[in-house]
Formats: sequence, structure tokens, C-alpha cells
Amino acid sequence: MQELINYIKSERAKGTGDADIIAALKSAGWDGNSVTAAMQEQPPASPVAEPVAAEPKWQTFLKNNKKYIGAAAGVIILIAVGFQAYSFFVSNPEKVWADSVEKMGKIKSVKFKVEGSFAEQPPQNSKNDFSQFFGQGGELKLSATGQGSMIIKKDASDADYDMTSTLTVKFGTITVSFDFESRKLGDSVYYKIEGNPLLSLLGGLGEGTNETEPAQWLKINLKQDYGEDFALTDIQKAQALDAFNKAKVMKPIKLLGTEDINSKSTWHYSAELDKNELKNYLKELEKIFSDEGDNSVDLKNIETIIEKLEFKKLEVWIGRSDHLIYQILIETNAPSVFSGSMNSATAKARDAKRMADVQQIRTALELFYNENGRYPAAENGQVSPNDGQNNSKFSNILAIYPATPTPPDGGCSENNNKYIYEQIDGGKSYSLTYCLGFDYKDYKAGVVQLTPNGSTTIQPTSSGIANMFDQIPFDATFRIKLNLSDFNSDIRIEEPQSVRDVNLPSPTDDLPRGLQ
Repeated sequence: MQELINYIKSERAKGTGDADIIAALKSAGWDGNSVTAAMQEQPPASPVAEPVAAEPKWQTFLKNNKKYIGAAAGVIILIAVGFQAYSFFVSNPEKVWADSVEKMGKIKSVKFKVEGSFAEQPPQNSKNDFSQFFGQGGELKLSATGQGSMIIKKDASDADYDMTSTLTVKFGTITVSFDFESRKLGDSVYYKIEGNPLLSLLGGLGEGTNETEPAQWLKINLKQDYGEDFALTDIQKAQALDAFNKAKVMKPIKLLGTEDINSKSTWHYSAELDKNELKNYLKELEKIFSDEGDNSVDLKNIETIIEKLEFKKLEVWIGRSDHLIYQILIETNAPSVFSGSMNSATAKARDAKRMADVQQIRTALELFYNENGRYPAAENGQVSPNDGQNNSKFSNILAIYPATPTPPDGGCSENNNKYIYEQIDGGKSYSLTYCLGFDYKDYKAGVVQLTPNGSTTIQPTSSGIANMFDQIPFDATFRIKLNLSDFNSDIRIEEPQSVRDVNLPSPTDDLPRGLQ
């Protein structure tokens, strides 16, 4: 029996089932009663429970605090979304720009750096004023840099400054560069004499004198030398400032990113120029600066330039925390100097031809009068060629009636760019009208009327610059970058020592030596 019990125990330890153990024992010859008794003597072992892994603490924490964690996650999401919304709101171009304009209008002082350049590649084999002077060469480039400080007056319509500058002119292999220093205090401007060749353009100011100790600076009083009519009045300054504040000429349109300028974190925007707003602003300036009933400020040529300008870059950097403007970059096309000099010479040559033609017609009219006792009749706006007796017919005096040079210049139109003749009072007088594109000697640009008593401009127009810009290609490149820093810092601009007062020629006087 014990042998049987040991076998059952051994098989059960191996994992053999009781039914298999019984079957094996019976097949080995053991009787059923003995097997049953042995199975009862050795009951099956109780199944051992498998150990259960302990739940991680973080899962337990989540289960116990899931409602609080859910609330916290919701707050985090709200904060993230809110931050994005806030970032968009505070960096919104229109809002930031409006705030910047307002804050910049309250600035009392600032330090600045400015870089400007004008560059143009001359046409191949071109003949113009520059190539004749410098010889055939490469690119023409004018560049200027300056830095200094500025103090804005209380009404923000005027400012004092202290600036050092460098001007460089390069044409082909020839480069000319010089530095100069200037200051402005109130109505006076100061120029340092040493190393300043620009003074030679002002009639030789600063050249040798009989002074024992030559002055180091020249002082020019704008109001004293040019008079109150030349300088802007306080009312005009205030009106011009108000017009500027109302004008929405430039506005940022796209955020390009963030960038540090002068150790300040800024938003970098691309911007656009509203040409219509700029034209309206200039019209307001025209009203402000023109005398009552006087249209002497002609903006036609400026508007022509505005229409032809194409801005390649117009960017602005605005402080993220203070919304002050730290940098502006402008890059645009510009009128060709080379083509402009050629077009100007050609246009003035057409005016010279017009004056020569009119003098020829006038001489023929006087000869006709001497022969016929009257001035000739008109025919289709010209002198009738067959009017007159026998050999004294007008066609015998002037065989070919001059044709007007084309195209019209300046403010002249196709209609008034003709020699239009009219007989007056049965031949006792006459009128011949023509149009000059530029001021020519004693005659102002515009429609001119010739009578036996002489010529008078009866319809003044622009001086021809507007029409010239219509014809000039804008192939040059103009670039300027203005950098601002140290807003509202303690800046002092003082009158320099060793100063000599000088009197500039009046604008109505002859040109000073060096500009003739």
C-alpha cells in the first residue's frame, strides 16, 4: 500500500492528473479498491495561488486624483491657447503700429545711425555728364552714413541734432570720400570747417581769412539769412506735424519673426506703403506751405515719382515690450541719373528749338507788316501762306513754316505744343502762342504768348521735371536704413567753441561760387 501511495504522490508532483494515475495503476494490475484507498490516503495538494504584481504608485495616484489632474490639464491647455492668442494679439501689426506711432510722437530724445546709398549701372556705351567727366566706367554709387543724437522740441515740430557723417562717391575705379560734422541748435546750423569740402559749394565759406586764430566752426542763422518767409512758422510746423500724425502712409502687414536690435527684443515686420495716403499727405503739405491763393508748391513731379516707385523692401523692427521703433529699412528703385541727364539735355534742346522757331516767325511777321501795312491773316491756326501782295506774300518771306518739336515737355500738352497764330483787329496786331517745358532765360515754363510788344508766360506750368520723370526709367536702386536707440536718454547738444558767423546768399541772389 505504501508503495502505491508513494507512486501517486510522485505522479501528482509531476503534474499528472488523477484520472491518468488511476488508469496507469489499473493497467499495471492494481485492483480498483486499493487504488481508491491509496488516492484517499494521499489527497491532492491545494493549488498554489500565483502572486499578483503590485500596482505602480503613479497609477494608484492617477486613480485616486483623476478629477484634480483632469482639472489641472484643462488649465494648462487654456493657458497654452491663451498664450497663443495673447501673442497674436500683442504682435498684431495694425495694433502694434498704431501704438508705436503714438509713442514715437512722445519721444523727447534719441540716438540714431543712418545708412543710405544710391547705385546705378550705366548703359553700355552711354554718353552723359558722368561718363564725360569720369570716363567710361562701372557702377555709379553714392553712399552716406551718419550717426549722432537728436533732441525733439516740446511740440515735436522741430529738433536739434549733433551728427558726424561720411559721404562717398564711387564711379568705376574712382572713389572720393570725406567726413564732415554738423550741429543744429534753434534757428542756427553749425558746420565744422576742417576736412569739409562741402563748404566750397557754399561760395568758399571757411576758406582763408585774415583771422589771427581761424574759427573751427561756421554758424548759419536760417531765419536771419533767409528771412521769416523762408523758414516755417510755428503754425505751419504744428499743422505739418498734425498732418503727419493723421496720415497712414506706412503700415506693417506681416510678422517675419523676432530679432534683437540694440539689445532689445523686437518684432520684425514687413510693411507696405499706401501711395494714395502718401499723395493725400503731400496735398495737405501743399496747402500748409503755400501762401493763400498761391499754388507755387507743385507736387505733380513728386506724384509722378511715387507712381513709379516699386518697394523691394519695406521693413520695420518694433520693440516687443515698449512698442518703440528701433529700425526701419527701405529699398526701392530710383530714377536713372544717366538717362535723366540725357533726357534733360534733349528736352532743353527742344525748348531752344522752339525759341529759335518763334524768333524766325516773329521776324517774318514784321517783314510782312512792313510790306503790307498789316499783319497776315490766320488759316487753321497758322499764318495764311498766300496772304499778301505778289512778292510780299508770307510764303515768299517764310517758305517753310516751322514744325513744333515733339514730344511736349514739362506741363505742355499735345494741344498747346503748337505754334498757334491769330490775327487781331484786322491785322493791327497778332498773337502767337507756344509752350516751353522748362524755364528759359527770362521766360517761365508754360504757355507763352508773343505779340508785337514781346512775349509773356500766360499759363505757367511745372518746370518740366514731372514730364522728364515720365520718360526716365527707374533703373537705379535706393536703400536707406535708420537705426534708433537710447530713447529719452539724457542728451545735451551744446554750441561749439570757436565759431564764426556767416551770411548765406539769399535764394533770389545769383548762385554762389562753386555752384555756378
